[in-house]
Amino acid sequence: MSPEKEFFTHSPFPGTAGIRHNKILNSVFISFCTILLVLIIWLVWIKKNPGPDQFVFDAIEPIITPALTQIMLIITFFGKHVFLIPANLLLILYFLLKKENKAALQVLFISLSSLSVMSLTKRLLQRHRPSDPLVDGVTNYSFPSGHAFMCVAFFGLLIWYISQKKKIKFIEKAWIASLTVFILVIGFSRIYLRLHYTTDVIGGFCLGTLWLSFCLWWTADKSNPENI
Repeated sequence: MSPEKEFFTHSPFPGTAGIRHNKILNSVFISFCTILLVLIIWLVWIKKNPGPDQFVFDAIEPIITPALTQIMLIITFFGKHVFLIPANLLLILYFLLKKENKAALQVLFISLSSLSVMSLTKRLLQRHRPSDPLVDGVTNYSFPSGHAFMCVAFFGLLIWYISQKKKIKFIEKAWIASLTVFILVIGFSRIYLRLHYTTDVIGGFCLGTLWLSFCLWWTADKSNPENI
């Protein structure tokens, strides 16, 4: 299989190594993320249409309450660097203690490269954040959502590790579903708090998925038939 085709089989959502059906689903999912990312770029930077983002803000506004805002602040914490840096370090330590040095290096590579790609994209596109956020003190650029991107990089990697087992039990399926929902809820918290537009969050999910997929392909054991 060509390197390009190999890449399209390394989506983190979801998959079991060596099963052709799942590889096809992964390819479709990665293609979907690519198309959606292109559509967002067209809508925001070429068409310059703020309608969809404003529609979501208008829909959320009636449900904003002090209590729900506090809940969203707790949820959004799990996408911050103050959580993700220790979480990545603990995952690296876990693999080192299990003598799985390659997996530890994989986590390190994915976390650092994801941060670099996300930061570089923000600087290149320089999209300003929404006005009137519910939280003060956030001043960097808006697209892509760093929370969305980095949550996919970390929690998506956890999903991928779980999905690599030959047989996925019910509890493992529950973990995959829970982590997937958690990623989406963190993304929603950024929109609710008016720290990001919806297109920032969706773009962060798509770009994070594509980058994580690339990293998994890049760091895969090419000698293993299941990774081809």
